[in-house]
Amino acid sequence: MNIQSDGYHADGYHAGRYHGLDVLRSFAMLMGIVFHAPQFYYIPEMAYGFRDFGISTDMIPEMDFWLQILVQWSHSWRMTAFFIISGFLALMVFQRKGAALFTGRHSLDKLRRRPVMLAIGAVALASFAIAFIYVDGVFGHRRTASASMSDAVTGSAFAAVSALSWSFLLLGVTHALVRRSNALVRWLVELSYPVYLAHLLPVMVVSAMLIGKGYGQPAVIVGTVILTFLISVIIY
Repeated sequence: MNIQSDGYHADGYHAGRYHGLDVLRSFAMLMGIVFHAPQFYYIPEMAYGFRDFGISTDMIPEMDFWLQILVQWSHSWRMTAFFIISGFLALMVFQRKGAALFTGRHSLDKLRRRPVMLAIGAVALASFAIAFIYVDGVFGHRRTASASMSDAVTGSAFAAVSALSWSFLLLGVTHALVRRSNALVRWLVELSYPVYLAHLLPVMVVSAMLIGKGYGQPAVIVGTVILTFLISVIIY
């Protein structure tokens, strides 16, 4: 197998590990805590199942605007990024099997170029802002009957552009910043799996307890994220 000094095979594809992909996948998994921490605010009906903690559906306030943006942003790209990473890894399998169709400089290396990242970032910000305007409630589940089909199509189109552009932007940023592995990267990569699998119940219980104690939304979100992360580390 002919591998050049820069880590590329003679036929043009990269032979090493893309540590930026590891970091992005771990970040997306850990963002699950941030996304689920305010779930009682965007699905207040869930509070009924946690009434023993002193909460009820009627007492759950509407989400603050900053929290709506945070939840919608994290929801808009996480799953898309997972699918893109999976497709990228599948492409690497094709390359390593010698598929001539996929030879040449890898597209991931092009994403880390600064002009490319700036262009994608501009599209990501604009498309997310427009998509957010068309969302009534966090997932559009409270959309009024007066909303037209054109509103739904327009909102969905910009949501799709937002999901792809944010995913490509984060792919480029992590690939540009994380070129080598280290102890912290390896720890986060390994930790992300148990966090992703085990965080849901702790995040629900901690969130319910903090809401039941009467804390405001910033304290609930920050406290839930920190405590759930610590619980996940202990489990790990």
